[in-house]
Amino acid sequence: MTFLSPVGLYLFAFASILILLSMLRSRIRRKPISALFLWTGLTEEPEPRAVRFQRWLDPLLFLQLAILAFLVLAIAQPMWKTEKSVFQGIALVVDASASMNTQTDDGKTRYELAVDRVYDILNSSTSSRATLIQFTSQPRILVAPTDDEQAVIQALERSSATWLNDGEMTGLVDLISAVGGMESYDRILLLTDHVPADLPPEIDVEVFTGGQNVAISAFTARENLTGSGVAVFLELLNETDAFLEAEVRIQDEHHSVTLSLPLAPHATDQYVIPFLASRGTQFVASLGVTDDFPADNTRYFALARPSSIRVRWIGQDNRYLRSGLESVLPIVYVSSDESYDLAVLVGVTVDELPNGNALLLGSQVTGAITLGEQQAGGFAETATSDHPLLTGLSPEDIYVETLPSTDILIPSTPLLTVNGHRFVTDAGGDERTLLILSTDLSATNLPITVDFPLLLRNMLAGLKRLPSPLVHEWRTVGELIEVKELGAFLAVMDPEKTAIPLDADQLAIPTSQPGFYSITTQQGVIPIAVNIDPHESLSLLGTAQNGSDATIPQSEAKEILVRLWPYLALFLLLLLIAESLLYVRSEMLGRRGA
Repeated sequence: MTFLSPVGLYLFAFASILILLSMLRSRIRRKPISALFLWTGLTEEPEPRAVRFQRWLDPLLFLQLAILAFLVLAIAQPMWKTEKSVFQGIALVVDASASMNTQTDDGKTRYELAVDRVYDILNSSTSSRATLIQFTSQPRILVAPTDDEQAVIQALERSSATWLNDGEMTGLVDLISAVGGMESYDRILLLTDHVPADLPPEIDVEVFTGGQNVAISAFTARENLTGSGVAVFLELLNETDAFLEAEVRIQDEHHSVTLSLPLAPHATDQYVIPFLASRGTQFVASLGVTDDFPADNTRYFALARPSSIRVRWIGQDNRYLRSGLESVLPIVYVSSDESYDLAVLVGVTVDELPNGNALLLGSQVTGAITLGEQQAGGFAETATSDHPLLTGLSPEDIYVETLPSTDILIPSTPLLTVNGHRFVTDAGGDERTLLILSTDLSATNLPITVDFPLLLRNMLAGLKRLPSPLVHEWRTVGELIEVKELGAFLAVMDPEKTAIPLDADQLAIPTSQPGFYSITTQQGVIPIAVNIDPHESLSLLGTAQNGSDATIPQSEAKEILVRLWPYLALFLLLLLIAESLLYVRSEMLGRRGA
C-alpha cells in the first residue's frame, strides 16, 4: 500500500487533543439527596486500580479516535498495488445472433454468459482504447474507441441478443477497419457460440454453448394446381439425446391439421403433408415440444399474393351484390382481357359458362340454365342439409316476394327453395365454385339480412383462386421487403399488428422479428412471412479456443494502483452515525439517573 498524500498522516496529532479533552471531562455526576448529615463520617472505600482504570475508558473517545483515523487515511489517499493486463487497444465483439438466445444449464442465455465474460475482462484488464461491437448479419458499433470503461458497461447493460442471423467475417473486418483497423488493437476477441470457418488469424474467439434444441428447420406450402388445398413440406431437427414423439400443428386462416411425428435423437427428418382443406394464404407450423430455444418451434409461410379477389363483372350493375362482396374481402375489378378469380354475371344471357369460378344472379346460359315465368314467393326452405355454403345461415328469416321457375341442365345441388322453386343452387365441383341465385336481390329481403354476407363469405372461403403471379419465398429476419417486388406501399403492419411509419417514396421495409408482415398495396393486402434463419437452429458445438496460432500482440501485466479512499469515506460515515447514536443514548441515561 502507498499514499498519494502522506503529509495528511500528520493530522493524527489531533488524537492527543481528543484524549486530553476526554481526560478533563468530569466523571462525577451530581445527584440530589434528602440530607447531607446522613453522609457525615462515611469514608470512601478503596477501589482496585483496575476499577479506577475502567472508569476512565469512554466508548465515545474510541469512536472519535476511529473517526479521526479514517478521516486522516482518506485525506492521505491510500492506494492498493495490484497487477492488471494492460492493452493499448482491445476490441470486444459479442455475437448477438438469434442462437445466442438459447438457455443454458446456468439459467442464463448464451448472450448473457458472453456479456458476463466481457465484465470479467474489463475487471481484470485496462485499456486506453476499448471498442465494443455487436456482431450479427447487421453488425453495429455499440461503443466507439474510448478509455471510459463505464461507457462500455452501460452499453452492455442496454444490449440484448437479436433475432438476426450470423454475420459475415468480411463485414466484421470492414467494421473494425472503420474504428482504426486490426493493427491498432493488441487483442480482438469474438465471443460467440461457434467458431466461424473463415475466422481471420488476428481474431481470438471464445465459445459459449449449452442447451438442447428441437426445431422446425424448413417449412413451405405449394398450391395444388390440379386439385384442392396445398401440399406442405416440413423438416424437423432433433438435437437432443432423446427419442421424441412430437405433435405438429399446421394451420391457415380457416383450418388446421395436427399430426404426431417421431423424431430420432440427433437427426433431421423431412415430411410432405397434404393439407387439402386449406383455402388460406397464411400458414403457421408449430411444434409441441419444450426446449432451450423455443423461437424456432414456430415457423411462418405465406402465399405472397394479395388478399383481394380479382372479379370480372358481366352485365348490369347491382349495388347490393357489389356491397355484399366488398364486405367480405377486398375486391379488385378487372377488365375482360385480364385473368380473374371470380366472374359475376348479373341479369344477362350468355352462350356458355365462363371458365373458373362464377356467381350468377338472375342470369341465363344457353342450353344450361333457363329462367321461366315469375312465381309466387314466400319464406325460404333448406333443400340440402349440412352444406358448407349454408354454414351459419337461417333460411327461415329469408323472404322472397317473387322468383322465376329455374331449369338447370348441368349437375347441381339445390340449397334453398321457395314454394318448391329453386332460389339458391350450387353447380360447382372440385375444380371450381359456381353459385346460382335465380331472382334479383330487390325482390328479396336478403340484402338486409345477416345471411347474405354469410352466404358470400362461405362461397369466397371455398374459392379456388388462380395461382399467384408473385414468387413465394421464405424470408429471414433482417431482410428487406422492397417496393419493386410488390408495388407502392400504402400501409405496413408488423407481426404485432403495429403500423410501421412510412416515408414518402419509401423503397423498402426492414424486418426485425419473425411473423407475418402485412403489406397494403393497390392490389390489396399481401402477407409476407419472416422467420429466424434456419442456420440458427443447427447444432452449435465447440470449445473455447484461439482463432489461430498466428502471433498476436500480447498484453503486458503492469502494476495498477486502486484507490481506497472511497471505502474509507464510507466507513467514516458509518462511524459518525454510530457516534451520534451512542452520544444520544448516554445523554438520555444521564437524565434518567438525575
